[in-house]
Formats: sequence, structure tokens, C-alpha cells
Amino acid sequence: MTPLIHTFDADGYYLGSSELPPFAGDCNPDVATLDELPAYDPQTHRARRVSGAWAVEAIPAPEPAPEPEPPTIEQLKADLQARVNAQYTQRMNAVALPYPQYERESWPIQLQEAQALAADPAAATPWIDACATQRGLECSELAQRILAKDSSYRFISGQLTGARQAHEDAIEALQDLEALRSYDETQGWPQA
Repeated sequence: MTPLIHTFDADGYYLGSSELPPFAGDCNPDVATLDELPAYDPQTHRARRVSGAWAVEAIPAPEPAPEPEPPTIEQLKADLQARVNAQYTQRMNAVALPYPQYERESWPIQLQEAQALAADPAAATPWIDACATQRGLECSELAQRILAKDSSYRFISGQLTGARQAHEDAIEALQDLEALRSYDETQGWPQA
């Protein structure tokens, strides 16, 4: 049977074993030994080379993690503001995202043409003309729908932006850590 060579680190802790190659000479006693390993449970104990012999010792319990530094008022405020902004984005997305991106990109053109048509029935409105023709609507009716939707969107956007800014003001005014920890950013939003 080929003998096993057992290696250990600079502190003497057992690293592993392998068969001693047939051509190997003496092993370096600073990093390996041919001495048989003692019996031990590697789940709870470890072997260590001490003064030229194996010793078995219990694996020490890990050091407890240091307590994290409590957040500062500024950190709590920044975290709250990020959560408020996430609430705002979620609510604005519920209003805007049902419309495809390209349609949303046309909103300024739609509004501009609808306002022009409301002011002058003879105004040039190529976007409204094309859309109204495809939908089978009169241009004036489509312009009124655009203006009504724009008014609703502005109202909802104004409410949500006002709520976001009210949260921002309230958070900025708080100087107590407990008040910041218990602040509820999900309250105070208008119902859409």
C-alpha cells in the first residue's frame, strides 16, 4: 500500500492528503508528514500539527459579526426619499405605461395640434388628420378627446407630484431617528 503524505499550513492546520509518489524523497517537515492522522470528526474538530505531532482541537465558534453602525439621519432620509420616489414612479407608471412608448412620445405633438385646432378650426394638424382618418372620427372630436385626456393626465400628474413633494418636505423636516424609522411612505397618495 502506498503511504499517504499529509500536508498542513504554516500554522500547522491539516490541508489534505495524497499518495506519496514512488520517486519522492523525504517530505519537508515544515509543511508535510507521513505520520498517520488521528481520528476526528471534521465537522466539529480539526487536526493540527504541534511540536512534531498531530493534535485534535475543536473548531472554534465563528466570531460574531460586528454590530452594524446605526444609520445616520441623513442616510435614513436618503433611503426614505428613494422609497418615496419608487412609490411615485410606480403610480405614474400605472397612468402612463398602458400607452405604448411611441404613442407617449407623440403626446406633445397631439396636444399642440389639438390646442391649435381648438383655437383655429382651419389650423394645419397633420397628426390629428392622419389619426382621425384611421379611427373614422372628425378631427374636432379627436382634438377634444386629446384635450380631455391631457387635462386628466395633468391633474393626476399634479396630484402625484404634489404628494411626492409633500413626502419630501415631511422627511426633510424630521430630525428624530425613531420618527424617520416609522415614517410610512405608502400613505398620503391620491387614489387614481
